[in-house]
Amino acid sequence: MLNITALTKSFGQNAAAHRVTFDLPISAMIGRSGAGKSTLLRMMNGLTIATSGQIVFEEQTATGLTGAALRGWQAQCAMIFQQFNLVRH
Repeated sequence: MLNITALTKSFGQNAAAHRVTFDLPISAMIGRSGAGKSTLLRMMNGLTIATSGQIVFEEQTATGLTGAALRGWQAQCAMIFQQFNLVRH
């Protein structure tokens, strides 16, 4: 189970994700361009540090990890970066 609690990422005065909270057994995200999907995914896999909030997956807290612990977390995560030319249509 993935638990996201009040996760926020701000860039100056702009919030890319604001107090996002959800629990889900599987993950799929859809939404319009600029909605914060990529920012949320980057926070979940440790590529972007959350401004506030907490990420817990199967009782392991991912927010605040550094060094070897962060690299270990990232080794267990997968992300396909957005490229519009991956599919012909």
